[in-house]
Amino acid sequence: RNETEISLLLIDIDFFKKFNDTYGHQVGDFILMEFSATLKQEIRKYDTLARYGGEEFTVILPDTSEEDALTVAEKLRKTVDDKVFKDNREDYHITASFGVSTGRPVTDDNFSKSNLINQADAALYDAKEAGRNRVSLFSPKKKWYKF
Repeated sequence: RNETEISLLLIDIDFFKKFNDTYGHQVGDFILMEFSATLKQEIRKYDTLARYGGEEFTVILPDTSEEDALTVAEKLRKTVDDKVFKDNREDYHITASFGVSTGRPVTDDNFSKSNLINQADAALYDAKEAGRNRVSLFSPKKKWYKF
């Protein structure tokens, strides 16, 4: 594919450690599998879903503008928020936070995969800081300071 723009979603299941502590790791594993299956059925065939670590997932969206990536992320967020995850014992509700970044590998001399990931991670941090269960877009205008 001619990737003029590529977008990345970094997704974190909100309060998953607390969920695991409350319901146990077996239920946590069930939620991880159901969560990933839910995301997989909502994305395009040529998008790539991967578990990034722990309760974090990533979706690579080739040929996807910033605006379209935000639309996809919001659709996924709402789908997860509306879903009832059912096993043999109980019904569970989870939410997720989304960080979105977009790059132009062909035209941007500063483009790198690590920058795209770091930008999505910064946006995910913003989504969590703003209250979770939301989508945040990376803004290059934002200044990041470490204290």
